[in-house]
Amino acid sequence: MRSLIAVLLKGVLPLVILAVTILVARLMMDTAPRPPRRPAQRHAKLVEFYEATAATQAITVEAMGTVMPARQVELKPQVSGPLVWLAPRLIPGAYFRQGEPLLRIEPRDYELATTQREQDIGVAEAAVVEARRRLVLAERDLTMEMGSQSVAQREYDLLGDQTSDQNRELILREPQLRAAKAEVEAAQAGVKSAQASLQASHARLEQARLDLKRTHILAPFNAAVMEKLVELGDTVTNGTPLVKLVGTDEFWVELAVAMRDLKWIDAPVEPDRLGSPVRLYDTAAWGRGVYREGRVLMRLPGVDPKGRMARLLVTVKNPLALAQETANTPPLLAGTYVRAEITGGSTENAVVIPRELLRDDDHVWVISPDSTLQIRSVEVLYRGRDRIMITAGLDAGEKIVTTDLSVPVEGMPLRTGAGDPGDGVAVGSSGTTPPAANGGRP
Repeated sequence: MRSLIAVLLKGVLPLVILAVTILVARLMMDTAPRPPRRPAQRHAKLVEFYEATAATQAITVEAMGTVMPARQVELKPQVSGPLVWLAPRLIPGAYFRQGEPLLRIEPRDYELATTQREQDIGVAEAAVVEARRRLVLAERDLTMEMGSQSVAQREYDLLGDQTSDQNRELILREPQLRAAKAEVEAAQAGVKSAQASLQASHARLEQARLDLKRTHILAPFNAAVMEKLVELGDTVTNGTPLVKLVGTDEFWVELAVAMRDLKWIDAPVEPDRLGSPVRLYDTAAWGRGVYREGRVLMRLPGVDPKGRMARLLVTVKNPLALAQETANTPPLLAGTYVRAEITGGSTENAVVIPRELLRDDDHVWVISPDSTLQIRSVEVLYRGRDRIMITAGLDAGEKIVTTDLSVPVEGMPLRTGAGDPGDGVAVGSSGTTPPAANGGRP
């Protein structure tokens, strides 16, 4: 009996206690007070914003382009001969002023030719004098013959009409008169021929002197040597390349500009005046903020075949900074690829925002007065590299979302600070500016 009771206490009693415990716990859970259920809350997205501003804005059109010489030439001689002298500093990179000597061809043959032509002129002048002497004699003979004919005419009149026509010509000395006139005409032609020969001699002398002068090859304009193609002792002929030069007074920059931006630029179509001012930047070579100034010279008639961009020609004076007053100015080298800022017109009361805030080419994300997202279409007047100007669809003072939203939805709640009051739908009161926009200022 005792053993049975012991078994019951060890096996059944724990089960009873466990069952009672479960019943008590279940009763306590069922009778415990329950808190009221709260509705689900939409959590507002934390964003940063940029406050749009409006003002009269100057339009700056940005472009890229390549620097090229405004003047360049490959000098070639107009006479032949060996090179007997080269300027000591005739090397690539050297500068020469207009009229400075560069090379000299052996002049001896051309000096002898000049002397010969001078002697030919003396002979031609003597021939002119002789021709004139002959003309004077022929004119004298004609005058005398005309006098003899007058005497003969009086004698013939005394005889009356008693001779034949043949005898009449002889009596009146008509053959002699014709011969005298012919001599005068021949003498006059001789004078003209001698004078023409004299003129030809003068022309040959001028040519000889010109050829002699051409043995001295001079810089045609203020220039820098790009390449030397000959050496001392080389024999050159007409058309032999000697040296390549580029002008140093002016360089051109050919810029590619979007067609839509041409309306802002004063771009002449004739080279009789200068257009919009231009600033040229080569940050890699000159550093940040350093620029050279130029002016739009002309709008080229064609477009860039690769990008279908309009092309402008910009002129830059003293590009290599050789003038003394520009000693600290960086040189603008031919072949350099530069960035240009062209100062165009201006627009009044345009809303300006950073370019990266424009979404899908013509939309912006605006924080509405009730702190929800508005995806708004805008009308863009001008698109710059860092900023855009808007004329419709956005007002000054409105807040544009700068935070990238993975799934932007119209009407989604937004907040602008972690400590905003309320139930999570914030009313923004301050904003931040993206790093690229206006140096961090709204």
